[in-house]
Amino acid sequence: MRSRRLRPGVLLRVALVASVPARLSGQSVAGTVHEDDARAAPLAGAFVSLLDRSGARVDATFSAADGAFRLEARSAGSYRIRVERIGYANWESEPYALASGGARSVEIRIPRDPVALADLDVTVVRGCVRDPEQADALADVWEEIRKALETAVWAEGRDELRFTLAEYERMLEPESLAERRRDTRERRNVRLPPFESVPASRLVESGFASFHEDTTMYFLPDAPVLLSPEFRGAHCFGLERRRHDGEARIGVTFAPRSGRSVPEIEGTLWVSEETAELRRLEFHYVNIPLLRGVERRRLAGEVSFGRLPHGPFYVREWWVRIPVTGRTFMQLPISGPVGDPRRRVLAGYLETGGAVTGVFANGRPVLEGSGAVVAGVVRDSASGEPVPGVQVSLRGWKRAAQFVIEPEPASLFLSAVTDSAGRFEIRGVENGTYAARLDDPRWRPLGLRPIERFVEVDRGVAEDLSLFARSADDVYRRICPGSPLHRAEGAVVGFLRDAGSEAPLAGVPVEGRWVVDHVSVSPSGQRLTSALSEFAEGVTDESGRFALCAVPAGRDVLVRRQGDEWGVYVVVDERVVWADLFVGGAEEPVVAPGRDHGSGSIHEGPIHGVRTRRPTDRGRPASD
Repeated sequence: MRSRRLRPGVLLRVALVASVPARLSGQSVAGTVHEDDARAAPLAGAFVSLLDRSGARVDATFSAADGAFRLEARSAGSYRIRVERIGYANWESEPYALASGGARSVEIRIPRDPVALADLDVTVVRGCVRDPEQADALADVWEEIRKALETAVWAEGRDELRFTLAEYERMLEPESLAERRRDTRERRNVRLPPFESVPASRLVESGFASFHEDTTMYFLPDAPVLLSPEFRGAHCFGLERRRHDGEARIGVTFAPRSGRSVPEIEGTLWVSEETAELRRLEFHYVNIPLLRGVERRRLAGEVSFGRLPHGPFYVREWWVRIPVTGRTFMQLPISGPVGDPRRRVLAGYLETGGAVTGVFANGRPVLEGSGAVVAGVVRDSASGEPVPGVQVSLRGWKRAAQFVIEPEPASLFLSAVTDSAGRFEIRGVENGTYAARLDDPRWRPLGLRPIERFVEVDRGVAEDLSLFARSADDVYRRICPGSPLHRAEGAVVGFLRDAGSEAPLAGVPVEGRWVVDHVSVSPSGQRLTSALSEFAEGVTDESGRFALCAVPAGRDVLVRRQGDEWGVYVVVDERVVWADLFVGGAEEPVVAPGRDHGSGSIHEGPIHGVRTRRPTDRGRPASD
């Protein structure tokens, strides 16, 4: 991140789709690839390589729809042909002699020998195999990953492909990951990779992040890095199994070897057990110095892979999330915020990512507008008005029906945020059944379960959705079930945490105080004006969450832990507003302004508060 903008390394390369035009050269081999069975079906999309005596790749291409290929050699000599297919054992020919200036025609028939990943005994779980080719089961999975990544590396220098990218950069709240700001752009006619590359030797030596006084940079692994001997020598490898969206997957895990202290990454490369196709790279950063409030698991990234017709894999979508820091401050009872340049705190997270929305080979569309568009509008369930800033995401219907807890919506690929008119669009949705999930960042910290609705995408078409979000009045009734719903009243909710450890403080009384004018008439008929100090009380639950109910709108309310002199002022200008509190031991309590964030558990239940009043001296209740 330079000047608060991320500059990652190359993610993963997108490789060539169509047959390469014949090149003028001295020696060549042309032919076709078929399966060696009764049908002798041509093999489209097989990666065919020409190897010299040392086994080095001289030339390579993908077989066309009819199984045809053509390879060129730089000089006369003895060569072999290797055929690689995802999900099948590799095949290699006997040596071919190529004469100077000659051309040779061959017909290749290879046995159908599928790789049965589902039958592998996964005995290496988060172990430390120092090379993924050492253990038999691990080597089988790694070979399928290697084939997918190497075709991407091979195609890096090709000029036939151009891409359309939809990229974004957004700022997220530090606790809830609610979106605070989003910048988007579309880039056309892009030749991948779209990011700056960093050599594997540099990353292994200096780490995947660098920290300076005014500059922080995070780097991502690309295909050459993952395949490099330097990366393999610096990491331990293992195997893991998991089901995702109903599909059984097996993954090669990697983690830095013991003793490495530079900033590193650890993660998993996932493939399908059934097809052996590369699905996803998940990783997060380790050995990173963390500020208070930063959750290590959120310094992460993902890369989702697709495959082009009769060709290699490509990076379909990606994102990476890193922390952004700022200054801490104290809200004094009378004066404004006071900065403390010696203390740095978490200001939020910066997430950058994107998706390939179109692929063109020699100017012709290959994957333009693939997938359906799930679109619609979100409205308030009470007023019917459009609701902006609501996260709408899709997940498999089976997982939704089983109440499987998903990660934060900000990390889901199939997601969008409603605009000022409540509209949303989620592109690139494959055929299937989904649950459309509404996740309002204002209500998430209250522990309210997101609303989900059934969606079906059939033959690339989905219905236009009309979704209804919880109204603020409905949320108020849930958190303050015993309080009447008056027009000029609302609730103040938040979390009480220890300023040093960020740990939630449970069972602690919290109060909100405000002053109202009281007019009375003396026995002599004189109008007297005095003040009443009113207050609302609540007690934090096990997560440190509190709620103060029946708080009047439009007044300065001092929210604080009972018995403290310090607090934070808020104004109830909506039905529910936030005021998080941070309190210290021997130090003065550190407080933060109200903001939409939090990470409450997934359950529903009331949080009770009471309201009383007592007379006091006229004035602002700064320290009474």
